[in-house]
Amino acid sequence: MAKNGETTTYQLTKAVGGTKTLAAILDNSKAAIAEVLPKHLTPERMAKMAMIAVNREPKLLKCTGTSVLRAVMMASELGLDCSGTLGQGYLIPYKETCQFIAGYRGYIDLARRSDQIANFNVQLVYKPEVQKGGFVYDKAKGEIVKHEADPYYEPNDKDIVGAYMVTTFNNGTNQVEYMTIGQIRAIMRASPGARKQDSPWHKHFGEMARKTVVRRAMKFLPLATEDQRMARLIQHDNEVDGIDLPGAGRTVDLTPGEYDSEPGTSRADRLAETLEKEKEELPKEPEPTPEQQEKKKAVTDKARSMLADQWQAAVDALGDKKGEEIAGKIVAQVTGGGELDFEGDELGVLTKAVDQLEAEVKAAE
Repeated sequence: MAKNGETTTYQLTKAVGGTKTLAAILDNSKAAIAEVLPKHLTPERMAKMAMIAVNREPKLLKCTGTSVLRAVMMASELGLDCSGTLGQGYLIPYKETCQFIAGYRGYIDLARRSDQIANFNVQLVYKPEVQKGGFVYDKAKGEIVKHEADPYYEPNDKDIVGAYMVTTFNNGTNQVEYMTIGQIRAIMRASPGARKQDSPWHKHFGEMARKTVVRRAMKFLPLATEDQRMARLIQHDNEVDGIDLPGAGRTVDLTPGEYDSEPGTSRADRLAETLEKEKEELPKEPEPTPEQQEKKKAVTDKARSMLADQWQAAVDALGDKKGEEIAGKIVAQVTGGGELDFEGDELGVLTKAVDQLEAEVKAAE
C-alpha cells in the first residue's frame, strides 16, 4: 500500500510494530479470515476485536505478524471474541509469539448451542466463605448444598480453595463439577504454558481456575453434534497447554478432512501458513508522542471500565444467560458497528452507556 508515493515492505515473520501496520495486515487477510468464519461474524468485526486486544495489551505489537494473524484466525474459526472483553478468549503475547487462549466463557458460549442445556453457573470458592459456613459441598451426592457469598469480602486469588460449575438442563436436573485448589494447581503444574512469564495462569489465576473446571465438566455434557467447534477448541487447548483432560470433548467426532490430527493443520493454520509466505506492502506508522500515548491510555481505560460496569449491570439485572446476551450486543455495537435492538425501556440506560462509550473510544483514535 502506498502513501505520498512512499512504500515500506513488511514481512509477516517480523514484529508488527504499530497498530496501523496490524490493521493493514488484517485488512489484506480479510478473504482468508472470511473463509473460516461462522456466519454470525465478519472479518471487519474480528479485526476490530484484535485492535481492542492490542489496546489492552500493547506487547502484542512485539509479536510477529504471522503469529498474530494465526491467533486471530483460530479465534475466527472457533467463532469466539478474541478481544478479552467478554472473557471468551484472549490474544496473549509470549515474547515474539502471539497465541489465542480461550477463556471459560468461550467454552460456555459453544456449549450453549445444545438444545438440552438451560443455564450454566461457574463460581470460585474462597477460604473465608468456607470458614464462615457459607459454602458446603456434599461430595457423596455431588451437590453444592450451600454457597452464600460474603458481601463484605474482597475476592483474592490467594484465598481460592475450589471452583465449580453447575449445568442446569431443560428438564430441571443439574450436573455439578467441583474441583479443589489442589486439583486445579495440579493441572497448572502439568501445563508447559504455565511456566511462561506472561501465562494467564499468573496474571488471571481465577479465570484459569474457572476454565479448568469448565473444561473438565464438558465431558459430561450433551453437546450439539452438528457443531465441531467444541472439539476443535479442546484440540487447540491441548496443543497450547500440552495436556489433555481425559474424557473432554467425547460427545462428538471430528469430521474427516475438516480438522487434521496433527497440531497446526486446521483450516485456519493452513491459510495462515499460506499468507506467511507472502510479503505485504504496508504503511509505516509514525511513533506516537508520549502525550498521545498517555491520552489514549487514559481514555481507553475509562472506556473499558464503562463497558465492564454495563456488562455486570446487565448480568445482575437479568441473570447470567440474558445478561451475557445483552453484553454480547453491547460488544457487537462497540466492536462491530451493529445495531442495538435491546428489548424493553429498562435497557435504555445501557443504550445511553454504549453511545457514551463509542464517543470515548472515537475520541481516543
